[in-house]
Amino acid sequence: MTRVSIVSVWYNRADHVATSIESLLAQTHDDLEIILCDDGSTDATLAELRKFDDPRLIILSQANAGFVVTMNRMIASATGDYIAVHGSGDVSLPERIARQAAVLDSDPDTGVVSCWIEARGDIKRPRGWDKDEAQPLRSVALEGNPFSHGEVMFRRSVFEAVGGYRPIFAFAQDRDLWLRMGLHTGYRVVPETLYRRFNLPGSVSRSGDKVILQKKLSAFAVQCARSVDAGYGDPVDRYGASALLLAERSSRLAYDLFRLGIGAWRRGETHEAATLFKAAAREDRGLFGGLARVAGLVVR
Repeated sequence: MTRVSIVSVWYNRADHVATSIESLLAQTHDDLEIILCDDGSTDATLAELRKFDDPRLIILSQANAGFVVTMNRMIASATGDYIAVHGSGDVSLPERIARQAAVLDSDPDTGVVSCWIEARGDIKRPRGWDKDEAQPLRSVALEGNPFSHGEVMFRRSVFEAVGGYRPIFAFAQDRDLWLRMGLHTGYRVVPETLYRRFNLPGSVSRSGDKVILQKKLSAFAVQCARSVDAGYGDPVDRYGASALLLAERSSRLAYDLFRLGIGAWRRGETHEAATLFKAAAREDRGLFGGLARVAGLVVR
């Protein structure tokens, strides 16, 4: 069996530690290490993590540094050839690691492997789930984020070849990573439900501001990839964090934000709805921007 390093970043989710970590310890794959990092939690998360005593566990603690910086640090210290991400509070079903590692073992042209996931009681299938052959990861990621991140396993060698996560992407760091990995490798999906994802407090989908940042940075990741494809190079490589000033407006993003605003409005979350409508109006002077401006006046 190829050695797998599971990495998981934790911040203020003490009530969800037990079930989540128990799911990792119950994996059927034998050769693995589980690296858990408490990223400056202000609740009892670290104490809960330290309750576990298993030789496969490596428990780290640090002042808050953010998800991207912490993930890069953890992967740099990992010993596995394959890296499995695990979202804090989520559940990896017992065969997850074994099934995904077997795909990477059997197919050298595949560098990223996902699976079906259960979320909010529904089974979600990533893009390309119905294909047997390795997929063109980059072209799929240009159209939309193929994964929810927490259920993914990838080759450490490919991760290192593209320079890992980029700190400028405080959100949408996964889509940016898949786009860059897609220049080097393909991906596969295990057609089984192997991961259970929960929408917990503090997650991106629970905050209007975070949703906006995630959507805008996701669009910027695509802009960077298309710039590379056009032969102009990656703006982030050229200008660092200042490249964000080059982010283009997007009618598609305006539509996405407007749609999310409508959803928040229907749920009675008027503040979140107004925030999303305002962001949509800034993105587009056309149809959806106009609709967002009108909707924003209504929900005030």
